[in-house]
Amino acid sequence: MIETLKDLDTEVLLFLNSFHTTFFDNFFLVVTHRFTWIPFYALLLFFAWKKYGSQVWKFMIAVALLIVCADQLSVFVKDYVQRYRPCHHIVLQHLLHLVEGRCGGTFGFVSSHATNSMALAVFTCLTLFRDNKRMTYAMITYTLLVSYSRIYLGMHYPLDILGGFLLGAMIAHGMYIFSKSNKLA
Repeated sequence: MIETLKDLDTEVLLFLNSFHTTFFDNFFLVVTHRFTWIPFYALLLFFAWKKYGSQVWKFMIAVALLIVCADQLSVFVKDYVQRYRPCHHIVLQHLLHLVEGRCGGTFGFVSSHATNSMALAVFTCLTLFRDNKRMTYAMITYTLLVSYSRIYLGMHYPLDILGGFLLGAMIAHGMYIFSKSNKLA
């Protein structure tokens, strides 16, 4: 059963990684870079300021704790599980489209990009955008773009992404409960 799941994960990876063009190579390099999203994060901060006013600092503390927890827990899982990234897998390396030869760290389960983006999306949807469908869709799009970029670039298997989604959502729900009980958001 596990081997079948791994084989399916590899097949889906190779399929999703196969749609490459020069435009998308450059596009997904930009999408995957954390500094690309600074204007988007500034927009989130603006929405938080509109909602919380002078108490926005509490929300910012909650988001900082959220990202630190998501990032560190995803790294902990990677180090514990020790599943090689597909770009480090000796059999897959020559089958993948790797942009600029980039690969990242040794282990890939779970994707920190997927964990962090999902945690931020779920948390902001619970706190800021409960009644704002457009921003909810924007957060979903942000998460999917960042996460697919990791598959496109050959750095993660689809299950690395799905695992990151699950971990990020759980962390966001926990932080939401924590922040509500401590009046942070």
